[in-house]
Amino acid sequence: MQSMKAPLLYLNHSRGWGGLEMFSLNLFKWLSNRDWPIYFSCEKASRLHQALQQTPYADRVFARKTIKYFDPISLPIITTLLKKKTIHLIHTFKSSDIFFSAAAASLAGASKPLLVHHLQMLPKHPRKDPLHRLAYGHLNKLLAITSQIAERAKTLWPINPAIVSTLYYGINPTLYGKQLHDPAQQKARFGIPSSSRTLGIVGQVCEIKGQLLVLRAFKELSKEFPDLFLVIAGAPAPGSESYQKELEAYAAAHAIQDRVKFCGFVPEIPELMACLDFFVLGSKAEPFGLVVLEAMASGALVVASAAGGVPEIITHAEDGLLYEAQNLNDLINTLKNALTLSAPKRQKIIENAYQTVCSRFSLSVFLERLETIYREMLQHR
Repeated sequence: MQSMKAPLLYLNHSRGWGGLEMFSLNLFKWLSNRDWPIYFSCEKASRLHQALQQTPYADRVFARKTIKYFDPISLPIITTLLKKKTIHLIHTFKSSDIFFSAAAASLAGASKPLLVHHLQMLPKHPRKDPLHRLAYGHLNKLLAITSQIAERAKTLWPINPAIVSTLYYGINPTLYGKQLHDPAQQKARFGIPSSSRTLGIVGQVCEIKGQLLVLRAFKELSKEFPDLFLVIAGAPAPGSESYQKELEAYAAAHAIQDRVKFCGFVPEIPELMACLDFFVLGSKAEPFGLVVLEAMASGALVVASAAGGVPEIITHAEDGLLYEAQNLNDLINTLKNALTLSAPKRQKIIENAYQTVCSRFSLSVFLERLETIYREMLQHR
């Protein structure tokens, strides 16, 4: 039987900087703080590499410029690292890194580590060609962030369904809430009218996130609810700068620009969420919906599109409200329902939402589940 906290290698050679990269960074920090001996192989000079260097565990970080899928120079270096550090398990986050980790593990010989992949996007195409069968056949565990993703992977990927598990994300709910971040102070900080009922959408500004849909719904609701104010927080995704301008032009064309606040990128999410009475998710597709959890923990009434993994988080009318994704009329009606709920009913949904986060989607629940998976795998190595 191997040590229950045997050395692990996290492998993420992404050059981007988004949820996937931030998640692997945070997981590295969280579990390192819990005394897991974790090493990290990443792309040299990437945003992820820069962030990893700012952690207390920078000496465990290895960075190289790599070629996607197979890199003939980096491969023997990673293989040597596996042997030198006696790595028992490799955890990947980017699908293209499965090829890299499978090849390195095979070259490790008798000390071959176990392979875990964290699947955070919904598979769209079959991957059952000989090359994928060869690489994916080395996987010992596939962790999917929603059941929808798990079921799709079982159908489209050349893997044994028995190795697939659903592992929901988690947040620390104690960081959020109006009791921690006074709404009046935060509204003043972000330039939001103090007497308004505030509706907010938070996320990268791009078409798939549905800011225009929300803006169109707000335009209709603003006629009936003169105290309603809309906050749109987030920076344009690369290539979506024109979409940001379209949103601003729409607000001006319909004379609602004085009731809409474009905040840009906001790093202080708990503070911003404390300003919101209502949170709306406008996404056409949403693999999971981490921002939904943040809103639920913050005391906002959540109105979310029934897209992707969101229905696995929210039970309609119990801990939030769901509407049909991309359906403007349904969004307007659902928001109107939220705005006209009785105070007791609204408060009950908000309280239920907080309990949902604590019981099913807290960081402690997530980490304990992941550690259990690691231990069970290492026990049978």
